[in-house]
Amino acid sequence: TVQNASNGAILGTTTTSLAGTYSLQITFSGDVVVTISGGTYTDEITGDPTPLNQLKTVLSVSSGSVTATLSPLTYLAYVIGGPNSTSFNTVAANLATQFGLGSTNIVTSVPLVSGTLNDYGRVLRAVSQYVRDRQLGGSPTFSVNELIALQMGNTATFASLQPNFTTAFLTANGGTITFAFDGSTLTVGGA
Repeated sequence: TVQNASNGAILGTTTTSLAGTYSLQITFSGDVVVTISGGTYTDEITGDPTPLNQLKTVLSVSSGSVTATLSPLTYLAYVIGGPNSTSFNTVAANLATQFGLGSTNIVTSVPLVSGTLNDYGRVLRAVSQYVRDRQLGGSPTFSVNELIALQMGNTATFASLQPNFTTAFLTANGGTITFAFDGSTLTVGGA
């Protein structure tokens, strides 16, 4: 579903393909919120069909074609930055940095999570592993709140998230890497 970000008016809806791709034509200029919900996706770690609750992303559109990837990272950017494309893009860029993706645009880049992986795909595999580890450890839900707390400077969350996500990344992808989450870069001013 594509909605006008300022008033929530639905501009169009469509159904994704089995591969998760979609195409939708709208006549609109401004900020839009793209939401995907329902159905299932193949979990990057277990390979199991997994119910999809909801993912969101924000785009500024005017004319021509645009790409909008929806992932846990774009959803997190939406939760923190809101439906304004300027705030959203600031948070999305900071999230990309926090997750070691450098200048990768998490909205317009396509993550490759199988076959020849890219860095974005590796991070999403690690998110899947992190969720799985949390579930096996007795926490039944994805702790988006832990990730959101990054922007609030919650020291306990940093202390917990850094080693747990690093472990999840290594389990999912191998190699050596260390994540150093610093909530100061996720702070977005304004109301």
